[in-house]
Amino acid sequence: MARHVPLYRALLELLRAISTSTALVPLLLPLSGDPADVAEEEEEAAAEERSECQTSVGLLLAKMKTCVDTYTNRLRSKKDKSKGVVKAETSDPEPEGLTLLVPDIQRTAEIVHAATTSLRQANQERKLAESSRKAAARPKPLSVLRSLEEKYVAAMKKLQF
Repeated sequence: MARHVPLYRALLELLRAISTSTALVPLLLPLSGDPADVAEEEEEAAAEERSECQTSVGLLLAKMKTCVDTYTNRLRSKKDKSKGVVKAETSDPEPEGLTLLVPDIQRTAEIVHAATTSLRQANQERKLAESSRKAAARPKPLSVLRSLEEKYVAAMKKLQF
């Protein structure tokens, strides 16, 4: 694993670069279905919130950090056990590279989370604006369109004998 630290760091840098570009941030979100279906889109949004925990880049970063932490701890425990038996190497580059990777993962996870959260909020605001615009475009019932005077006259006509 330690041999691939430069590759991991390059991928993390790529993820940070993607999250800084607003046009590319949707690539960090889980794939969704056909956006043309509005009714399905609302259902998918609810399902996406539930399934996001399973497929998001943020979760993959968290799993990667856990994996690196576990691997580093195993290396340390092996090193501690071998100190009593065999002379340990003084310049072991593996743990050093992995310790550099952990803050990189954390920083990338924070940046990706902030970018995806802001994108989701923007999408929710856009959907709210669209739904309010659609509600405003619907024809209003006559009772809403009539003025107070018209309502008064209509009520009084019913009472007139």
